[in-house]
Amino acid sequence: MSDSIEVKEDVAVVAEIIMQPSKAEGYMAFITAGQFPPHYWSQAYGALEQPGERDPYKCPYPLFPTREKALEACAKALPQGGTCKLVKIVL
Repeated sequence: MSDSIEVKEDVAVVAEIIMQPSKAEGYMAFITAGQFPPHYWSQAYGALEQPGERDPYKCPYPLFPTREKALEACAKALPQGGTCKLVKIVL
């Protein structure tokens, strides 16, 4: 061990990275069945998801992340048949 201080000179390099904000997007599903008037539409909701399965910034609830998941929710909500409309939403 020595009683001296060693000084090392170095140059700091800074890099700037610009990240674009993510766009929230997904599908909304609306359903109507035969027992309701044709102008009565209801929103279809998906099954409960595991925590962390969905990114709440890129696909906030109640949007479905894919068209297939929206169709699955419609099929589950309309076991006797009916009409389903899907709308893609980009925020």
